[in-house]
Amino acid sequence: VSKFSVYDNTMDKLVELPLNQAIDVATTLLQETNAVLPVSTQMLERLRLNLDDEMGMKRILKMLIMYGAPSPILTDQLLELLQISEYPKSIIECTAALAGNNEKNLEKIIMSFQDFIHSAGDGVLWLNIIGALSELELTSERLRIRVFKLITESLDIVEEEDVPIVVRTLLHTVTKSTAQQI
Repeated sequence: VSKFSVYDNTMDKLVELPLNQAIDVATTLLQETNAVLPVSTQMLERLRLNLDDEMGMKRILKMLIMYGAPSPILTDQLLELLQISEYPKSIIECTAALAGNNEKNLEKIIMSFQDFIHSAGDGVLWLNIIGALSELELTSERLRIRVFKLITESLDIVEEEDVPIVVRTLLHTVTKSTAQQI
C-alpha cells in the first residue's frame, strides 16, 4: 500500500477526523500531493458544518494560506462561507491571501464584500473588509476604481482610528481618474 493511497482514503474523512488530526493530514496532503482543491474543499466543509470553534477556523484558514493555492473554486467557497459563518472576520481576513490575481476572481470578492457591507448594515466588519481589499492584487484600473468607489461611498462610518487603513487602501487604488478626488 503506497503512502498516497492511504492519504486518498483519509482525504475523504477530513471532515470526520478530530481537528488536530485533520490539520496534520491535510497539511501533509497539501505538501506532498496534487490534491490541493479536494483537500481545501474538505477542510472548508468542516467550516461550513460548524464543526470547529473560531480558533479551529483560524487554524484551518492559516493552513490553507500557507499550503493551499489560489483557485476560483476556493474563492467561491470562501465567499459562500462569508455569508453563513459565525466568524466572518476570519474569512474576510484570509480571502486576499487565497485570491490570487485572476481579475474575475477579484471582481467576485469585491462584489461580495460590497454586498456584505450593505447587508450587515452596522459597519462592524467594514475596516476588516477595507484591510482585505488593500491586500488584493488589483492590476486593472476598472477594479481599482470599483474599490475606490466602495470605500468613498462608505466614508461616513469611518472612525478616527481607522483613517490610516482607509488612506492606505485609497492610495492602493488610486488611478488617473480618481487622483483628483483623493
